[in-house]
Amino acid sequence: MAKLNSAAALVAYAETLFQEGRVLLVGNSASGLAALFLERGAASVHVWDPNPTRAAAARSNSSGIVVEALTERASRAAGFDLLFVEDLKSIREPAELLRRGKRSLARRGVALIVCDNVDAEARLSASVAGTSSDLDYYSLYDSVADEFPVVRMLGQAPFVGYAVADFAVDEAPVPSVDTSLLKAGAEQPEAFVALASFEPVKLEAFSLIQLPLAELQVAHATGVNPSQAAEQLQLSEERTEREAAFQKATQELVRAKAEIASARENASTLQTQNESGIAELAEARGMAEKAKAEARSLADKAQIEARSVAEKAKAEARSLVDKAQIEARGAVDKAQMEARSLVDKAQIEARGAVEKAQAETRSLAEQSRAEAEQRVVQLSELEAVLAAQAQRLAFFEQVKEIDASGEISRFEDQLRTQSGELQRLEAELSGMRTVGRGLALELEILHQSAAKTEMQSVSPEAELEHTELKLKLAEAQKQAAVREADYQVLLWTIERLEEKLGLGSAVSDDPAREAASALKQRQSALGHQLKVESRTS
Repeated sequence: MAKLNSAAALVAYAETLFQEGRVLLVGNSASGLAALFLERGAASVHVWDPNPTRAAAARSNSSGIVVEALTERASRAAGFDLLFVEDLKSIREPAELLRRGKRSLARRGVALIVCDNVDAEARLSASVAGTSSDLDYYSLYDSVADEFPVVRMLGQAPFVGYAVADFAVDEAPVPSVDTSLLKAGAEQPEAFVALASFEPVKLEAFSLIQLPLAELQVAHATGVNPSQAAEQLQLSEERTEREAAFQKATQELVRAKAEIASARENASTLQTQNESGIAELAEARGMAEKAKAEARSLADKAQIEARSVAEKAKAEARSLVDKAQIEARGAVDKAQMEARSLVDKAQIEARGAVEKAQAETRSLAEQSRAEAEQRVVQLSELEAVLAAQAQRLAFFEQVKEIDASGEISRFEDQLRTQSGELQRLEAELSGMRTVGRGLALELEILHQSAAKTEMQSVSPEAELEHTELKLKLAEAQKQAAVREADYQVLLWTIERLEEKLGLGSAVSDDPAREAASALKQRQSALGHQLKVESRTS
């Protein structure tokens, strides 16, 4: 078991900082501090050892401790509750270690960074062999303060003495400390300790921690040079490392011997198994040859049977194919005949339906056309008669109102009015004739188209269009006849007015005769228009 050094007192002092927590220890992995942390309540300990050889020898320790060499490739684990640096002087790059240690701590984590005091003349425990670093109290504080916002400086001094105790006290004694034998009042600190954190941390301001004398790694007697003590400690560490390496080599040798013995036993067993296997192999070869011959015989037999089955299946398949083809041809012929029959029947029914529809359409069209023509003639006659009567009555009224004094002037005004009306009627009559000619032309084209398609099916829409055109033509002819009659009446009226103006006489003594003559002329004009309309239809 490794001897305790002065760092063990700091482990006890900081016990409240790592209870059930994670500890990152930077220092000697063979010093026993990692195990002490676990004993004092740490959940796990991660060790960064500056000596790679020592780290490799201590890597197979108990569970809960992880040992790595302090290199750039060391793990980037984080979230530790306590960072404990055994001696910052033993680190080649202290500033880099402080930066990495800061990143590895949790937000409420604390760092205890120890730096050996080279000026200490007397030591109770052997110090850690350091490098040539010139770190002292002030440089330690500055280096730690560069990384942590809260830094407190502690000193660790040896305390040597005896405890004088009463064995028969009734109550727990109150300890008293007597330092009167010390000329300076206290020993020089063996090490300076920086307590660093992100938030203020409360620890005891003064603590006395007793270490077991039998387990303490005592340094040297008073008056011995500290550098010699460091060399002795270095030799002790090297001897410890060699012993650890020797123990590891011995364990590997024992394991190798056991493996060799096991291999020899395995070889003997394999030799026995080999001899048995040779006999079994010969027997297996004989069985294989026999099985091979049987397999060949079975294969030949199977090939013959397979050929026979294949020929039989091929013949059956051909027969089935021929039968299926014959049935398919019969089904196709039957389906074609049925299809032709259905098509012929559908064509006959369609033709009958078309002819029936054509006949019905023609009958309806002829009936509609006859009724339309009759109504057009009746309407034309009635309108002509009414118009003539209206003209006659108007003329009689005008004749009665003419007086002798204003007769010529009134006749002139009437003549001008009738002339304007005559021009208007001429324009309307010309337009109606143009419309009539267009309708007649369309009707002629429709007749020609119907004649061409007489053998084909005529749609009811075409018949309806034909009838509508005839009705439009009849209406146009009726209006033209009315306008023509009005035109003739106006011509007669103008002639009469001109005669009166030329003679300068009064109105004729026989107005009834004149009205009858005008009515006769209008009826003649209407008859002429109806004859033209009938011929056009």
